[in-house]
Amino acid sequence: MKVTKENTGNLTAVLKIDIAQEDYTPKLEEQLKSYRRKANVPGFRPGQVPMGMIKKMYEIPLR
Repeated sequence: MKVTKENTGNLTAVLKIDIAQEDYTPKLEEQLKSYRRKANVPGFRPGQVPMGMIKKMYEIPLR
């Protein structure tokens, strides 16, 4: 993660935060596994939904 601060005036500043994918991927995978255990998808038993389907359903909203 890279944070830069740019002062734009006496009382104002702009913060820029660059987050590399490696920084959030482990936590994202952990959340997807948690959703997989709880997901209630028609046609699948609870906790048995394929990870690919969970990623299609929840990966974009989590990012």
